[in-house]
Amino acid sequence: MVREGWVSLNGPWDYSITKTTKQPTQYDGTITVPFSPETQLSGVSLKVGPNDYLWYHRAFRLPETFEGNKVILHFGAVDQEADVWVNGFHVASHIGGYLPFEAEISESLLGGLEVEITVRVRDASDYKNFHTRGKQKLKRGGIWYTAQSGIWQTVWMEAVPASGYIKSLKIDPHTKTLLFSNSIDSFKLWGDLCKHTKELGAKPAFGIGTWWSGPQTIKPLNIVAKVVLVNGLDVAKLSDDASKTMSRSQQFVDFLRRTL
Repeated sequence: MVREGWVSLNGPWDYSITKTTKQPTQYDGTITVPFSPETQLSGVSLKVGPNDYLWYHRAFRLPETFEGNKVILHFGAVDQEADVWVNGFHVASHIGGYLPFEAEISESLLGGLEVEITVRVRDASDYKNFHTRGKQKLKRGGIWYTAQSGIWQTVWMEAVPASGYIKSLKIDPHTKTLLFSNSIDSFKLWGDLCKHTKELGAKPAFGIGTWWSGPQTIKPLNIVAKVVLVNGLDVAKLSDDASKTMSRSQQFVDFLRRTL
């Protein structure tokens, strides 16, 4: 699903680092989103402490194509605790530096296209903090690296139909019992399966994945391992004896024909 009505908010934002939760009236300078302030690419190269509050601010006008639609504001990731205001209205709170979050902000636009976004971030890193932080530490060294704070993934907005839109998908696959493990040459297995599934119209694909699933017709098959087990039965293990190889792979094809 690709939506046409969207705009990237990456680029220059106002920023400030304070010791209080009160929004600053003036900002310290400009930061390049989505780079954390500790990085050189952000244009800031400053460390945010566990008792600091990092503020972001940006004002702009949405494209005319957004008019009459619902508008959603997306954050790819903000480390660690974030609060978001749009035109003075609090629209989102989020905790977790690795996961995306979003807010439907249509009512905050008050029927117009002018947008003012303010984001407040606090990141305690490893200071009395139980949140996921990977190998970040305030004092880097050894296996620990410099703690990163703030917006570090893409920020963007999209317009979706006011009448309704697809927010998420729930997929319930029809899964067959196919398990791939490691013991023989997967390239030989790949070639053998291509040969024996051609008559069934299969289109095997060599790639990433450990499970194969499909409805009532044979779908692309992912092979990342080297032995195929079907209901615990090894039906595709290759042998130096070509006749045995053909027989065992054919058994696998026959299984697919019976069960799909």
